Amino acid sequence: MATNVIPFPADGLWTVRQACEWLSVTEHSLRTMLKRREIPPEIILKLGRRVRFRSDLLRDWALAQRSA
Repeated sequence: MATNVIPFPADGLWTVRQACEWLSVTEHSLRTMLKRREIPPEIILKLGRRVRFRSDLLRDWALAQRSA
C-alpha cells in the first residue's frame, strides 16, 4: 500500500515554516495548536524562544491523525 508522504529535503529538526508547509496549515494555525497542546510534547523542541519539530515524529503523528 502506497502512502502519500510528501518528500521534504531536510530531515531532523524543522522550523515552524517547514512544519507548516508540510502540514499545509498556516503559521497561526500551527501556533494555535501548540498553545492548545494538540501536538504531543515529544515532537516539540524549544530552543530559547524558537520552536523546532522532530520531523520523523511529526510525520508519524500527522499520518495517524489523517487515518483517525
